[in-house]
Amino acid sequence: MSLSEAKKQNLVSPDCADLLLDAQAATGHIIDPKTNDKLTVDEASAKGVIDSSDRDRLLAAEAAAIGYQDPRAAKPLSVFEAIKKGKIDKKTGLRLLQAQESSPECYVDPETEQDITYEALKKRCKLEPQTGLLFLPVSEKRDPSKLTFDGVRKPVTAEELFECRVLDKRTFEQLLKGEKTVPEVSEDKKVYLKGTGPIAGVEAGPKFKMSLSEAKKQKLVSPDSADLLLDAQAATGHIIDPKTNDKLTVDEACAKGIVDSSDRNRLLVAESAAVGYKDPRTAKPLSIFEAMKKGLIERKTGLRLLQAQESVGGILDPMLSVFLPRDTAIKRNLLDENLCRDLNQNPKCYLDPETEHDLLKGEKTVPEVSEDKKVYLKGKGPIAGVEAGPKVKMSLSEAKKQKLVSPESADRLLDAQAATGHIIDPKTNDKLTVDDACAKGVVDGSDRNRLLAAESAAVGYKDPLAANPLSTFEAMKKGLIDRKTGLRLLQAQESVGGILDPKLSVFLPRDTAIKHNLLDENLCRDLNQNPKCYLDPETEHDASYGDLKKRCKTEHHTGLQLLPVSEKLDPSKLIFDGVRKPVTAEELFKCGVLDKETFDQLLKGEKTVPEVSEEKKVYLKGKGPIAGVEAGSKDKMSLSEAKKHKLISQESADLLLDAQAATGHIIDPKTNDKLTVDEACAKGVVESSDRNRLLAAESAAVGYKDPHTAKPLSVSEAIKKGLIDRKEGLRLLQAQDSVGGILHPILSVFLPKDMAVKHNLLDENLCRDLNHNPKCYLDPEAEHDASYADLKKRCKTEDQTGLQLLPVSQKLDPSKLVFDGVRKPVTAEQLFECGVLDKQTFDQLLKGEKTVPEVSEDKKVYLKGKGPIA
Repeated sequence: MSLSEAKKQNLVSPDCADLLLDAQAATGHIIDPKTNDKLTVDEASAKGVIDSSDRDRLLAAEAAAIGYQDPRAAKPLSVFEAIKKGKIDKKTGLRLLQAQESSPECYVDPETEQDITYEALKKRCKLEPQTGLLFLPVSEKRDPSKLTFDGVRKPVTAEELFECRVLDKRTFEQLLKGEKTVPEVSEDKKVYLKGTGPIAGVEAGPKFKMSLSEAKKQKLVSPDSADLLLDAQAATGHIIDPKTNDKLTVDEACAKGIVDSSDRNRLLVAESAAVGYKDPRTAKPLSIFEAMKKGLIERKTGLRLLQAQESVGGILDPMLSVFLPRDTAIKRNLLDENLCRDLNQNPKCYLDPETEHDLLKGEKTVPEVSEDKKVYLKGKGPIAGVEAGPKVKMSLSEAKKQKLVSPESADRLLDAQAATGHIIDPKTNDKLTVDDACAKGVVDGSDRNRLLAAESAAVGYKDPLAANPLSTFEAMKKGLIDRKTGLRLLQAQESVGGILDPKLSVFLPRDTAIKHNLLDENLCRDLNQNPKCYLDPETEHDASYGDLKKRCKTEHHTGLQLLPVSEKLDPSKLIFDGVRKPVTAEELFKCGVLDKETFDQLLKGEKTVPEVSEEKKVYLKGKGPIAGVEAGSKDKMSLSEAKKHKLISQESADLLLDAQAATGHIIDPKTNDKLTVDEACAKGVVESSDRNRLLAAESAAVGYKDPHTAKPLSVSEAIKKGLIDRKEGLRLLQAQDSVGGILHPILSVFLPKDMAVKHNLLDENLCRDLNHNPKCYLDPEAEHDASYADLKKRCKTEDQTGLQLLPVSQKLDPSKLVFDGVRKPVTAEQLFECGVLDKQTFDQLLKGEKTVPEVSEDKKVYLKGKGPIA
C-alpha cells in the first residue's frame, strides 16, 4: 500500500509517513505502488494517492527536485541555494538532500519510531521484481481509533489515551500488535479510566449503609456536609447508590429517587465538572479551569470540585472522560500553576459530618472536641527555647545573654513566640503575655516595645482611626508594619497552626483566613515560597521558621519544642595576647580579625586560643619592625648603639626608633626583649634624651591623649585634631602597615586597611597616600630616602629569634680619625661638619676606602694652606 494509506490505517505514524512522502517528492515523483505510476504532487493529489491536506507541504518538498522559485531571477534554485537564501531551513534541506543522496539520521523508522537515515530505510526495503519498486515492510497493526476503552462517562480510544499519555509508547505498541488486549490494559489503567471512587455514602452503625441524601433526611449528616459530598460524587462522574452499587447520572439519580429533585440543578452544575461546562458562546465543553477563567463558576467552588477529582484519580478531562495526573492536566489546559499550588495546600473545602453531628447531638463534649481541634485552638506551639547539651534547657533571652544564640536570631524567635500568642518560659512551661514575661524577667525590659509590636500579630494592631483591632494583613495594608515583618510573623503563625485571627483568637487554615481578611492571594504566594525570614542560631544562615521547627526536639513531659544549640564558651572570657594588652575573642570577631567559622570553632571548643593565636599571629603580634642593625658577621646592635657608633646617621636611627615605638615596642636585639619606651629608657636601650620624642611615637600604638576626652585617639584622629602633622602620621602608619596592619590603639591588634577604615583608623585619603609607598625613612647605608617596606626587604632575619636586622657596613669612628690642622689636630667628624670633607669622601674614610694621609694630601690647602710670603 501507499504511504498515505499506511498512515490512514495507523500502520505508520503520521510523522514517519510525512517524512517518507517528502522524500518521494524530493527525489522526483510520488509513487503509486499499486499501479507503479510516478506522479507529480498535483497528479498524486488529483488521483487520491496522497491527501489534499498534504499537497502544500509536498509541493515544497518537490521543489528540491525541480528547483525553488526565486522572485528576483528566472533561474530555479537548488536546495543548497534555497538554504542560503533562507527559503528553507537547513534541517529540512539536509533531510531532502539525504533522500537524494545519504547521511545523517533525518527520518523515522515506522517500525521502531527511532531516528534513521534514508539509506538505512532503503536497505530494509523489499524489491518488487516485476516493477522494481522498493517497499518498506511494516508489521500489521490494529487501528488505535477502533480499540475502545470504557472511560468514566463515555468510551475513549487507545489513540486518545496515547495522546493524553495515559498509555505509554510501549503499551500502545503492544495493543496495536495484539500483544496486549483492551481488558488487560483497562485493568492496568483502572485508576485513570474509572478512578478509585468517591465517598459513596455513609455507614450508620455496623452493616447499615445509606446514601448521602438519605443520611441528610435522617439528620445523620448536616445538609451542608451532605450537599458538598454529593457535589463531589457528581464532579467525579456519577451519583452512587450504595445499596445497589449503581453509578448514575444526575438525571438518572433524580428519576430513581437517589437524590432529591430539589438538588437537581445544583448537582447538574457539579456534574459539569465531569462532562464539561457549556460555553454560552461556543458548543465546546469547558473544563473546570476554563469555566473558572470565564467566570462561569467561582474559584472556591472550582477548587473544591478539583480536590474531589484529584482524590479519586486525577483531574477529570471532560472531553476524554479519563482522570489525568497534574502534569498532563496542565498541558491540556485543565489546570495552571496557581491552582496546583492551591491544591498542594490541601485546603479544607469539606465539612466533617461526624464532628458537627457529635456536638449538635450532645454525643461529644466541648472538651472532647477541643482536644480534636487542639491545633486550631492552641496551635502546635512555637520554638519555646533552646537545648544546650543534654538536659540543659533555657529561654531564648537567657541563651542570648550566654551568647549561645546571636541577638538577631534570638530576637526574631522571641518575636515569633509573641506573634503566636505567648512568650514561653521553658523552665516552668508558663505561657505569658509580653508584659508578664517582662515582669517575671523571662525577657529583658529592653526588648519590651519590640515584643509588644510582635504580640499585636496575635491580639490585633491598634487602628488609630477605629476601635477594631487589625489583623497582620490589615496592619500591612495600612502601613502600620512593613511587609517583610508581617510575612515573617505570619510564617511563624502558620508553622504553629494556621493564621491567627486576633478577634476569634484561633488559628485558621489559609482558605478560611482569606475569607476572614487575614490573608490575600499575594501573601499566600509569598508564604508558599517558604521565605527564609529567620536565622539558624547554629549556622547563622537564613532559614524559614518551619525549617527551624523541624530541627527542634520535643520535650516528652511538657511537649515544648526546644531548638538544639551547641554548648559554647563565653567569647568575652577567651583571652588573646594582643600587641600591648589582652584582647577577647568577642572583640577580635567584631573587628573582623576572626571570621565566623573560626569564632564558632573557638566557642564550641573545636579550636583553642593558642591554635588560633598562631593562625592570627600577624594581627596579634605583627611581623616585627626593624629591630636593629647587623654590622659585619654576627655583630648585631640596637639602633641607639648604632647611632652612637656612627654606623647610622642620627636622623635615620631616630626615624627607625620611632617606627619601633609606633608598632608597639622598642626592641633590644641583644636580649630580644620587647619594651615600652619608659622601660627601654630605664634599661639604657634608648637614650633618655630621646624619651619624649619616642613617647609621642608610642602614642601611635597606645593612643594619643585627647585634651577634651579620656578616649585614646588613633593616628588618623590625632592628625584630624592637629595633635600631630600629617607627614609624621603617614610615616608612623607606614611602619605599622609594613609590620602587620594599622594598629588599633584600643584593641591593640593590627588590622588590614579595609577594616581600619571601618574602625575610623584611616580615611580614604590616607589609604591612597599609603598605597603610593612614600619614602618617609632614610636608608642608613645610602642616606637616600626610602620607604619602611623597602628597608625591611633589605633586612636579614635572625634564625633563633626571628628579629629583622638591617645590614650596615662596618665604619671607623670619625671622632678618632685625626688630621693635622694649622695649629692643632682636627677630627674627620669636625672636618665633615665644617664642610671641608664632602659626604662621599667622609664615607670613604669611614669605610676604610681612603686613608687620613691620602685625604690630607687632597685637602692640604684647607689643612695647611698654601703658605704666607715667607
